[in-house]
Amino acid sequence: ASFEALLLHSPRAAAILAAFVAATRGHAPLAIAAISDAAAQPLSGQVQAVEIAATPDEPALISALARLVFG
Repeated sequence: ASFEALLLHSPRAAAILAAFVAATRGHAPLAIAAISDAAAQPLSGQVQAVEIAATPDEPALISALARLVFG
């Protein structure tokens, strides 16, 4: 299975994912939609693309995901 993009709701979730990425190969061919800059920061330089939600809520996060997937 493969994923086109992941949703990140918190800096803690991003830190867990970043540790996994670092333990595997240090870079993930993933795009992430993050609820805030703080949630995206742990994966800086480790993923292909990042979109930050305009506001820290679920509708804005889904909009960020849509920008990643559909352009």
